[in-house]
Amino acid sequence: MTMLFQWKHAKFPGREVVLLSGGAGFGTTGDVRDEVMGLSLPVVMIGPTLGRVCAPTGWQLRGEIDGGDRFTYAHRKPLKHWNFCTVEVDLSGLLGKPAVSVSLVSVPIPAGTTWTDGPTAD
Repeated sequence: MTMLFQWKHAKFPGREVVLLSGGAGFGTTGDVRDEVMGLSLPVVMIGPTLGRVCAPTGWQLRGEIDGGDRFTYAHRKPLKHWNFCTVEVDLSGLLGKPAVSVSLVSVPIPAGTTWTDGPTAD
């Protein structure tokens, strides 16, 4: 985390970092914040696109990374649908600042969907 924030800070506001993750079994967006530098990084967790959606058991919407108070995170409520994300980067902004737009797109799981390992979707 330190390296990512240092990289962004070295040429701020001309640099941006977006953290993308898949495989958690649910989708959400949020931010990781460096309380020392006063910067944040957008976070996107995606998936599944065509599989079973999992409940975020033992997962916190807000917290600290590594038990310290320097890096904190906040996520929005997880989706209960299939999902994917789009990322748009516009490099034509004023002062050379990139404009990054991240959208989490959700699609309701069709009624009657079943999986080979268990019951139908909720």
